[in-house]
Amino acid sequence: MPSRKILAFCVIISLTSHMVIISLAGMIELRGKPKAQNVLMVDLTESVPEPIEKPAENPDKKETPAPRNNPDSASGAAAVREDTVSLSSADERYVPYLRKIKRRIDQLWVYPPRAAEQREEGTTVVKFTINRNGALAESWVITSSGSELLDQGVISVIKSAHPYEPLPANLNLSRLHIVATFDYRLK
Repeated sequence: MPSRKILAFCVIISLTSHMVIISLAGMIELRGKPKAQNVLMVDLTESVPEPIEKPAENPDKKETPAPRNNPDSASGAAAVREDTVSLSSADERYVPYLRKIKRRIDQLWVYPPRAAEQREEGTTVVKFTINRNGALAESWVITSSGSELLDQGVISVIKSAHPYEPLPANLNLSRLHIVATFDYRLK
């Protein structure tokens, strides 16, 4: 009988010490309320990404050119060489071309009047693709500013600035994806 009492006593001490350790670690609240946990959820399904509210990409990261069917070729058998670069990249291969793109966009970029009247501010990150001949292939919002007016203003200026200059021959690319950040602030 005494050994049962000793065993029960050890179990009670163990349970009590574990509850204290867990509560000190912040995993549970001993006063009755469960403590809210920060949960990170990741969806690993392979699907077409939404054009708005896509997570921001690292703008300085270069994508390895991937072979795909070339829409510019008649047979479709040639590989498409492409790369992704930030509009503010310091990569010397792209700097001269990106300066021209930035200058062209800056000439047309204005604060959308309705957004200014409504005192809307924010930062929009977009990605747009320029084909070898300078034609704008596509453009979309990666990260929304939270204002439809500001986001549409950015897409509008990207479209208005085209056609862009053809891609430099030394880049040997079929298309260039450019990630650009537009910061709208009222003074």
